[in-house]
Amino acid sequence: MSDPTAQRKILVAADAGISIGSMSEVSGAVGATFGTDGLILTENDVSAAFFDLKTGLAGELFQKFENYGLCLALVVPNPQR
Repeated sequence: MSDPTAQRKILVAADAGISIGSMSEVSGAVGATFGTDGLILTENDVSAAFFDLKTGLAGELFQKFENYGLCLALVVPNPQR
């Protein structure tokens, strides 16, 4: 059973220098997230191509995080983007 008072280490992409604009950057984000409790991305951390589903970039990111059992949150306060 986990200790509810234990500190969690969650990466914030901007603070960790992580951005997603290409498939290779997806792999880098996965590598940086190992050993942490997850990664938080904002719309400023991903390229416009990320939101164009034809590129496969979003699918690659979410699938890799799922495959490796890593937690990922994408915060998009402006859904019109």
